[in-house]
Amino acid sequence: MIQSDINQAPKGAIRDLEALMLEIARAYPGENAANQIRDIPRIAAYMRLVVDRVGTNVRICDVGGGVGLFSVTCAALGMESYLLDDLSDACNLQWGDALLAAHRRYGVRVVKGDALAEFPFGGGELDVITCWHMIEHLHNSPRRMLHAAVVALGASGLFVFAAPNCVNLRKRFAVPLGFAEWGKFNDWYYEPRFRGHVREPNLRDMLSIARDLRLTSVEVLGRNFVGMQGASVVKRTIARALDFPLRLRPSLCSEIIVMGRTPQTLALSSALHPKNSS
Repeated sequence: MIQSDINQAPKGAIRDLEALMLEIARAYPGENAANQIRDIPRIAAYMRLVVDRVGTNVRICDVGGGVGLFSVTCAALGMESYLLDDLSDACNLQWGDALLAAHRRYGVRVVKGDALAEFPFGGGELDVITCWHMIEHLHNSPRRMLHAAVVALGASGLFVFAAPNCVNLRKRFAVPLGFAEWGKFNDWYYEPRFRGHVREPNLRDMLSIARDLRLTSVEVLGRNFVGMQGASVVKRTIARALDFPLRLRPSLCSEIIVMGRTPQTLALSSALHPKNSS
């Protein structure tokens, strides 16, 4: 396992992180640039969470990250960065390979494939794996994939996964009033393949996953980027005002982030990951 100090990052890179990400985002084609620019605060926060814990001298794989800024920013900071995704979102179908121009420029190693069908990394090949808002989109159980990811990390690797909270504070008020529809009807009904949220977890679910993976030194964080980056000025203002108080209760936040280390001794069932077992 490679571990490094945050000072191993290129001088000034962390301090000027948002400026670096803005430069990267502007290289995206068409309206995709504006979409990525709006997402900079969220991805910058994710970057700092990872770099604060492992530095930049690591092999990192972002699973299901699509064409977002996370994997390309990792590469720009000097990490050996992999992106594992099927690249079949609507934006991929519309813009094709042009969306990966920045990834190629900074040296992201793009692995196109279905992580549920086959996890393409063997034992100890990675130091960090991230799943930012990915598991809620899966139509089948992520358990086999997550266990294979633990094996790919080897001992003491950092595993980070985040998902929207199905029982955040806003939904607890909105559901009784009838204002909490589950996704967009048109995305589910008219699109040939539904790629929206299938099942959003809660804090109990996220901790159950961490226990099943036998993660150690588990950290739980709550964040509220969904509200703070929303279209409504009123909702953004309320979300920003409540962000720090809500962080004290992750179970009420719009997003739950769980981070943990893989076990020192891996003795996971070969039935869960026959490809990667010895």
